[in-house]
Amino acid sequence: MRRRGGVAAGLIGAMALAGCMTDGGPPDRAGGVGFGDYQDYLARREAALQGGAAAPMPMAPDGTQPAPPAALDSPASGVIPEAGEGWGQLATGDDLNRAGRSEAAEIGAETLSVLGAAPVTPSAAAPAPAPAPAPAAAVPSHPEAGPNLAAYALAAPNRLGEPAYRRGGLKLMSHERSCARYASSDQAQRDFLERGGPARDPRNLDPDGDGFACAWDPTPFQSVRN
Repeated sequence: MRRRGGVAAGLIGAMALAGCMTDGGPPDRAGGVGFGDYQDYLARREAALQGGAAAPMPMAPDGTQPAPPAALDSPASGVIPEAGEGWGQLATGDDLNRAGRSEAAEIGAETLSVLGAAPVTPSAAAPAPAPAPAPAAAVPSHPEAGPNLAAYALAAPNRLGEPAYRRGGLKLMSHERSCARYASSDQAQRDFLERGGPARDPRNLDPDGDGFACAWDPTPFQSVRN
């Protein structure tokens, strides 16, 4: 009985397997998963290109449509900044100058703070010192040394060319050569008085005896007396 039951069970299993192969046949592996959807996508894309419409997006194997790729030039936040927010603006020369001056001022302030000095502004600079006055011309403290010619002229009893003193004897030096030694008649008159004149005339400066050497003229002084 057990043997007959086992044979019967085996026959029933074989018949069931044969029925499955006859009804459905082998599975169609050419169809695959999603191949039909891809064929539909190609057909719809071709129709869209010919009609000018946007090409359809391919379908995922699970029947969903993937999201479109994000634009490369779009911001991550999805907000496009408008002009004036820092996009597409070039720095001008004034901007660069202001930035340079600001940085220089900051560097200068830091340096002065380290040195312990206060910044000096152009307006606070000390004015240039005034030029020193020119020294006054030196005035001689003493008059020219020698006899006073004005006092001698005022005290003289005679005028130029009037003999008042006796002259004589041999003269070893000519009158012209003697007077040529002096730069002026004033110098000759002073030297004449210092050497004993008018009473004596060792250098032959007053040959006519009027008391005035080398034609020194006492008239300007004597005119005041008269």
